[in-house]
Amino acid sequence: MEAFLTFLPERSGNVSFSAKAGLYWPEISLEHATGGAWSTVHTITPSAINSWVGEEVKVVGAEVSMMATVGKSDISATAGLFGLNDTSGTLLSFRGWALHDIKATAFGHFELPPLNDFIVHLQEDRTRSLIELDNRVGFYGRLEWRPPVPVTLNAFYYDNRGNPEAFKPTGQWGWRTRFVNLGLTAELAPGLRLLAQAMEGTTQMGFKTNGVVWVDTRYRSAYALLAKEIGEGEISGRIEAFDTSEHGSEMSHDDESQQGWALTAAGRWTFNPRLTGFIELLHVRSTRGTRRVYFDLPPTESQTVVQASLRVRL
Repeated sequence: MEAFLTFLPERSGNVSFSAKAGLYWPEISLEHATGGAWSTVHTITPSAINSWVGEEVKVVGAEVSMMATVGKSDISATAGLFGLNDTSGTLLSFRGWALHDIKATAFGHFELPPLNDFIVHLQEDRTRSLIELDNRVGFYGRLEWRPPVPVTLNAFYYDNRGNPEAFKPTGQWGWRTRFVNLGLTAELAPGLRLLAQAMEGTTQMGFKTNGVVWVDTRYRSAYALLAKEIGEGEISGRIEAFDTSEHGSEMSHDDESQQGWALTAAGRWTFNPRLTGFIELLHVRSTRGTRRVYFDLPPTESQTVVQASLRVRL
């Protein structure tokens, strides 16, 4: 799932540096712990933003970070270069946003839904999360500010620099995927924490027809999560909205765009340092015209899921 090395020299003075290289998820999610197989902290199911990050924003790369104390604030800056992430955006365009806890692995793949009459002859019925098609190096940057109050703000920019005309005969295509992600954490009161993220971006694939690329998907999503500690446990609630807007020459704007929202309520109890239990209620409502086209279902559907999990750390 992940395999990387970190260099963390001791800090001396107001400035310090660190570095990381290998197979990893860039620091985008506020919902996942930095260790423990990229596990969620507050809920079983991450938000739509971080569900997609878990699917299609894993990289093989290297980054360097600088941390500095300026007055009473802490500021950090990270710059990273990466490869093997050329298919990022495939799921967002052909399926849309989804909420689940399935994560990309080094050699795994994700099945795609039915494709339209044009794309089905070009794209394989699955997408590989880690593949290099164009030998272009992607990059990302992250800034974080910790003022002298219990608030942290961060901004993240990602560009895989993918060539949307690159492809393999097997049907894996390059995608040019870019996004901006903004994050906020705040301690509103003792044991009461607010998390919020917002993401907006674009992804493109294919050649141009009459000046318009075959697939051109604009996407955005945002959520806010409140978590309250209660003894050895915690209760949390999250509200979010998400959408995609399709503008490609070989995609239907009406059928292959998406709008939706979700509500999540969760509880967590730590039995001991190695054993944690979760329970979660998740309600999702979304609209996508391809449900009618391919499955003869209403474009708008709702789903409510109740689930529990037990997490064991060895």
